[in-house]
Amino acid sequence: MRRSGAVFSILCAVLFSACSSSTDLPEEVTFNRDIRPILSDKCFVCHGFDPGTREGNLRLDLRETAIARREDYDRPAIVPGDPGGSELVKRIHASNPDKIMPPRDTRAPLTEREKALLERWIAQGAEWEPHWLYITPTRPEPPIEPEGEGIRNPIDAFVVARLRQEHLEPSPQADPVTLARRLSFDLTGLPPAPDMVAAYLENPDDAGYERLVDDLLASTHYGERMAVMWLDLIRYADTDGYHSDLHRNVSPFRDYVIHAFNTNKPFDRFTREQLAGDLLPHATTEQLVAAGYNRLGQATKEGGAQPKEYLAKYAGDRVRTVSTVWMGSTVGCAECHDHKFDPFTQQEFYRMAAFFADVKEEGVFPNENLLPPEMPLPDRDETQEIRELDRRIEEGRRQGVPVEAVLKQREELLANIPHVLETVSIEPRMVRLLQRGNWQDKRGTVAEPGVPAILPALAVEGRRANRLDLADWLVAPENPTTARVFVNHLWARFFGNGIARVLDDLGSQGDWPTHPDLLDWLAVEFTDSGWDVKHIVKRIVMSATYRQDSRSNELLDTVDPENFLLARQTRLRFDAETIRDNALAVSGLLDRRLGGESVKPYQPEGYWKDIRTFGTEGPASTWEASDGSNQYRRGLYTYWKRSFLHPSMMAFDASDRQECTAERARSNTPLQALVLLNDPSYVEAARVFADRIVDAAGPAVDERLQWAFRQALSRDPTPEEVSALKELVRQEETWYADRPDEAAQLLAVGQAPSSEGDFVQRAAWTSVARAVFNTHEFITRY
Repeated sequence: MRRSGAVFSILCAVLFSACSSSTDLPEEVTFNRDIRPILSDKCFVCHGFDPGTREGNLRLDLRETAIARREDYDRPAIVPGDPGGSELVKRIHASNPDKIMPPRDTRAPLTEREKALLERWIAQGAEWEPHWLYITPTRPEPPIEPEGEGIRNPIDAFVVARLRQEHLEPSPQADPVTLARRLSFDLTGLPPAPDMVAAYLENPDDAGYERLVDDLLASTHYGERMAVMWLDLIRYADTDGYHSDLHRNVSPFRDYVIHAFNTNKPFDRFTREQLAGDLLPHATTEQLVAAGYNRLGQATKEGGAQPKEYLAKYAGDRVRTVSTVWMGSTVGCAECHDHKFDPFTQQEFYRMAAFFADVKEEGVFPNENLLPPEMPLPDRDETQEIRELDRRIEEGRRQGVPVEAVLKQREELLANIPHVLETVSIEPRMVRLLQRGNWQDKRGTVAEPGVPAILPALAVEGRRANRLDLADWLVAPENPTTARVFVNHLWARFFGNGIARVLDDLGSQGDWPTHPDLLDWLAVEFTDSGWDVKHIVKRIVMSATYRQDSRSNELLDTVDPENFLLARQTRLRFDAETIRDNALAVSGLLDRRLGGESVKPYQPEGYWKDIRTFGTEGPASTWEASDGSNQYRRGLYTYWKRSFLHPSMMAFDASDRQECTAERARSNTPLQALVLLNDPSYVEAARVFADRIVDAAGPAVDERLQWAFRQALSRDPTPEEVSALKELVRQEETWYADRPDEAAQLLAVGQAPSSEGDFVQRAAWTSVARAVFNTHEFITRY
């Protein structure tokens, strides 16, 4: 036995040497960066946290079990410092299909590089580390001192140090026009006004750049831009989602989010108000509106639905959302069994769910006598009127005088006042662990509110914890997740990728951060600033890393095509809302009012024809396009029906918000070009923009094209673009001159009135405007 073991050790050493020399391995292998991803992806499903699927009573996520001597084998799974003496190394190289690990029928066998990494790690002592997400961050020192144009603040020091490790250099700063447009779209979601660009071009130095940043951060449109990200995360929508997907009153909550970002509400307070605003002492109306967060999940009014089943669904949704948004963790995966990859038990899932057991709700709201709790939001005059009516009612009852007249008046007044879904706290329901998630199983143990054991304990003694305790725990200084998760979302907003790339899972199945020290520095900077969101945003956009040119080159395309190392800025296609907002803004149609009820842009007739109000026998639902200026509100305010998302929004990958969405897809399809060409919103915007071109730029084609490009793209057209668009104008004028009915039809699209004048010329220039709207540059942040 010793002889075969010695031979195997020599063989492993030879294989290890060969693999190491033929692959690009790090000189020092670390557990979190190099080994945990391999074990998580290939091993933990059978040898990880979940005892229900654990094979051979072997855990590889814990050092003490992985290195323990085992009676069934003559060697431990891992012998630190001795690859040849480790059963794991023997198994990963086994030729016997019954012995090799992972088994041959697994979806992802180990690569030769992964085998070499495991062997080198064992040879170097097989040191384990706690998962980085669950270690409270400390502020790391920037690795290099500020020097030269490539480093303007500590963010750049971390990025440049990593680039130099890879023998790369950062890209030069983008030109002033590109920077002005980038900042405007990133911070407000709107194009820069021509005079803003001109002012910056006069002083494009650091001081001028900072003034531009400060002006945009002070814009009321900043809150709208930031709200889009948050509303995706907390699955905000105007409808219930399940069954008939009926309307709900929630738009005041959206206004709360916008206002919170505009006023730079500290993120810890923002968190407390949403999770537990109703539990705060002397809660204000704003805090009660914020607590509507707890009612944003999907709900059903289907008569045949089982209430207990849907209460279980609502609980699961809340755990998934909270753990994703604030913890960057997939605690939701533990609903039916212990988590297979991360240290979360099924009991801990239900302990998280128990925090929300006090929210007053029914599993099913079948009729108008059992509606979800709502809160009226009267303005000052309406409040005074209600008080006066209440006084009259009380006085009338005190005397036997009939008050039905007065009661009806009060009822009518309340019916016309905005309402919002309300979180009402009641005696908490009993929450039991559901075996395999079976809502009919009543044998599970009772779960009291609590947090995962891998994280700091709740500061609660002698009483039942509540939602406010959960919120306090999430933003406590010792909690390692919340600050990291939020700044990672912000980073992805400004660079296209998070520092930890999988935004909704920073656990074992996520990716090792590309710049872990930078992520920790940002997280500590965020908490030390008092959870100041604008402070972190400004830090990011003031960095030289953010200001880089977005053009790539052959080297970067080869070494880092996804730009994870940040040797340049990332080109990003706009979000669905921004694309439409851009067209409306350039055309002059955009209504820039802040807040208010949701609106309904044009959508294809009959799109809702298969939606029935109650079952298949009910009337078909109809979409009434908004009138007047409401038609031209920002995309943020579009009516969000979960089951039938607005088709233009859907074409550009907006989230349906049935679940928490941390990252939208960015697809590139022919359908998007058809939307930009033919959707009534874009056709109307194009023809109104054409009116502006014709009326404002004079009769010369060259002057009109120059004016149009400065409005739409903040630059002059190139000679090639002028030549191509001149030819387009000529062709379109010829076409519409012979087809006046088609010109009139084009100019009649939408509600906005068309300017008087040569309708053939205006139709031709509408085609030019549509062409500009379809350029890559018009829908892309450079």
